[in-house]
Amino acid sequence: MKVTSLGIASLLGVCALLHSGPTVAADLKIPAGATHTLDRALATARFGTWILGDGATLVLPADVESWRWEVERAEIGAGVRILGAGASGDAGDDGDSVTGQVGDCRDGAPGRPGVEGRAGGQGADLDLRMGIAALGSLTIEVPGGDGGDGGDGGRGQDGGDARKCPGGDGGAGGRGGDGGAAGDGGDVRVRYYQVSGAELSADPGVVIDVVASPGKPGDGGRGGVGGEGGEGGYIQMRTLAGGQKWVPGGDRGPAGTPGANGSLGREGRVVIESDVDRRLDRLLEAGGAPVPPATDRLQELERELERMRQRLEVLEGEASN
Repeated sequence: MKVTSLGIASLLGVCALLHSGPTVAADLKIPAGATHTLDRALATARFGTWILGDGATLVLPADVESWRWEVERAEIGAGVRILGAGASGDAGDDGDSVTGQVGDCRDGAPGRPGVEGRAGGQGADLDLRMGIAALGSLTIEVPGGDGGDGGDGGRGQDGGDARKCPGGDGGAGGRGGDGGAAGDGGDVRVRYYQVSGAELSADPGVVIDVVASPGKPGDGGRGGVGGEGGEGGYIQMRTLAGGQKWVPGGDRGPAGTPGANGSLGREGRVVIESDVDRRLDRLLEAGGAPVPPATDRLQELERELERMRQRLEVLEGEASN
């Protein structure tokens, strides 16, 4: 999924994560093709430099819900990935079966219900603000976790055999456990600006891709099998003729009801936008350069606003399709 259009108002406010001041962190370097799991202590951090080689992968621990980073200078190769998927929910346990056969003429006990599957975890929320010196392609993957399947219901107990009374019915199968809910996709906001000396071959908004789909709901468990009905039989009548009488057996127990499938998750909200304010600040600060004339700043701002306007038109067109 590329950028999801949320409208101008949402673009200005979505995913504004509230944190205390960011931790000042050392530079982050991941060699080409390598995988690095980020420390949980850096959930909120300011980095001086990112150097992420081609095919590098940055993994976010699933037990941290949100991340907020500021990167002064990012050099990102081709095929770089940031992975913050929600954890998959555990499957529910199967319900216990009631084994054996109950005593004569009695109905069998029902099987135990299956346990509900656990919900999938939400994908990580990410607020990233970075100055880009080089960028090949970057994919941010924050899908929700799959819900766990519900456990199957247990088998019902067999009914007791007939004697002078009819045979007992088999016990009902246990109900299947409900599937776990799908985890929501994470919310992502990326604000970028071009640092001094950068030469970009493509608009970062085009080569930054975000996957924020919800997880798969868990399947409901199967209902348990009903127990066998008790057998019928002939009994000796206490009459002068000494005849026999047939006593019917019991019916098989009904199968348990299947569990319901888990509920659907939500697609994550995604915003990728040029950081006009930060870019202008960097232009003013570069090398202690004098403040450019107001007309130059105005022209730069107008160019940035025009680029944003064009992107908003594209987003609104995608939303209407």
